[in-house]
Amino acid sequence: MKVVALGSIARVTMGQAPPGASYNDSGKGVGLIAGAGDFKDGVVSPAKFTSAPRHLTEPGDIVLSIRASIGAKVWADGAYCLGRGVAGLRAGSDIAAGYLWHAVSHLEPTLRAKGRGATFLQVNRRDIEELVLPLPEMGEQKRIAAILDRVDAQRSRRRVQLEMLNTLASSAWLDAGSRSGGSIWALGDLARWRSGNFLASDERNGGSVPVYGANGVIGYTDKAMVTAPEIIVGRVGACGAVRVTNGPSWITDNALIASFDESVISRMALTAALRQADLGQYAVRSSQPSISGKRIAHVPILVPSLEAQREFTAVVEKIDVQRARVERALALEDELYAALQHRAFRGEL
Repeated sequence: MKVVALGSIARVTMGQAPPGASYNDSGKGVGLIAGAGDFKDGVVSPAKFTSAPRHLTEPGDIVLSIRASIGAKVWADGAYCLGRGVAGLRAGSDIAAGYLWHAVSHLEPTLRAKGRGATFLQVNRRDIEELVLPLPEMGEQKRIAAILDRVDAQRSRRRVQLEMLNTLASSAWLDAGSRSGGSIWALGDLARWRSGNFLASDERNGGSVPVYGANGVIGYTDKAMVTAPEIIVGRVGACGAVRVTNGPSWITDNALIASFDESVISRMALTAALRQADLGQYAVRSSQPSISGKRIAHVPILVPSLEAQREFTAVVEKIDVQRARVERALALEDELYAALQHRAFRGEL
C-alpha cells in the first residue's frame, strides 16, 4: 500500500478573515466559520455572517480547526466562509471523502504536535499538507470508512445520551431556581477567575494526569497542576464550555478556573448555573473567539436557597450515576475506535 502526503490527494484551503465592514449577525451573505467555536454538536453553527466571503466551502468539504482546538473538525453542509481559524479540506479523485475524514481523525495528534505560537497554538498549510497517510485502492478505502463510520455512529449516539442527561439536570436546576429563597448575583461577585497554565504539546503525550483544554481532555501528562476537582470554562475556541475536572489534572491557558465560596453555592450548583447561563454568547467574536472573567462578570446568576441546592444535588447525583454508565460505555467505544483506526491505517483492518 502506498503512502502519500495529504496535500497530494486533497485540496487544502486556508481560511482568511473577510473585511471587517462585511460582518453582521442578521444573516446577510453567508455564515462565517471563525474557528472551532462555530462547531456545535457536530455541525456548522456560525454566530456571524459576511457579505464579502473570500474562501467558500462546498457541501462535503471538511472544515478543520487550525487554532487553539487544533484538529477539531466538522462536515460542511453548504457554502460557508472560511475564517482565519479554520481550513477547508476537499477530497480529490483518488481518495474517498469518508476515508479522508477518518484519516484526519487518526492524524490529529500529529497535527496538534506541530502547533506553534505564543498566544495560542496554530498550524499552517504546510503542516497540513505534509501529513502522510496510507492510500489503498478506492474500494478498500470505502470498506474501511464504513467500518469506522459504524463505530463512530455509536459514539455519537452515546454523546446524544449524555446531552439528554445534561438536559434533565438542567431541568432540575430550573426547578430549584423557581423556588423561593433564592437571589440574583452578578457572576463577578459569585466567582473569581484565573487562567490555566500553558503546557507544551510534547509534554502531553503520556502519563496518567488528564490535560484539560477549552472543551475537555486533550491529552495526558505525568504532572498535576491542581489536585482537587475544579470548575473550568472554555476561554478560547470552545468559549463558555463548562467542565468539572476529575481529581489531579493540568488545566491549560485555554480555560478559566473558578474560585468561589461553597457556603454560598455548591460546586454542583455553580456548574449547573454556568451551563444554564450559556457563557459562549458573551465571547468576543473575532478570528479567534474568546471570553475573560471581566467580560462575563456582569452575567446574572440565580443562586437558589441552600435547601433547594441540597435537593438539586440529590437529584443530580442520581443522574450522575446514569451519566457515569454512559461515559464508561463511551470510553470503551472510544478505545475501540482508536484501535480500529490504528489497524486501518497500518493496513491491518
